[in-house]
Amino acid sequence: METTNLTHAIDNEHPEYRAKRGLWKRYRDLYVGGEQLRASASEYLIRRQKEAPEVYSERLERVFYENYAGSIVDWYASTLFRREPLILAEGDDKRARAFLGQFSEDCDLRGNTLTDFYRAQFLDAMVCGASYKLVDFPRAERKPATLAEEDLEGTSRAYLSQCPAEQLINWAMDERGDFEWVVIRTIIRRAARLRYRRCGRVQYGTTAWRHIGSRRDRATILQQ
Repeated sequence: METTNLTHAIDNEHPEYRAKRGLWKRYRDLYVGGEQLRASASEYLIRRQKEAPEVYSERLERVFYENYAGSIVDWYASTLFRREPLILAEGDDKRARAFLGQFSEDCDLRGNTLTDFYRAQFLDAMVCGASYKLVDFPRAERKPATLAEEDLEGTSRAYLSQCPAEQLINWAMDERGDFEWVVIRTIIRRAARLRYRRCGRVQYGTTAWRHIGSRRDRATILQQ
């Protein structure tokens, strides 16, 4: 697809995304429970016919939810990952073996092991029915001339990034059923610095990624 068409589609939402986003919020509320569900209690506790507003408000304040769903999902996750998978590196490529050792201990550059990362992915898939991840490389200020420079600057250090189902707002598939391009929407909350009062600012960002195909090439950001 042409870049101009992607630019036009960057704010559009896929019909499947629009159909499921309400369900995803409900599923997460029911999984987390507690105060998160209480904050949205009016979406689950229906007001009775001719019920007085003050009575309905009191029922909302006293709402109680026995979180069986969260316990069941967590049980499956803890059972599946009760024993960490054993990762074995074959071959004589010392550089690849060194990378695999680092990657398995810190796969997302945030200190999470590969097992911890996929445990979180599994939980997301259990709750929302889908879970995505991005594989990327650190952004380089300049193109390294050699592999040794890549290693020295850390730009050869591939890492994983979680992408919840709610962030993938639009996409297209190729003839093989693989993603041709995707649009990911993220929300960043930043505190504004003011002299006399403090307030918050919410920044919305959308990023379109196009699949290139080469393992060594990074996916390119078409618009952000």
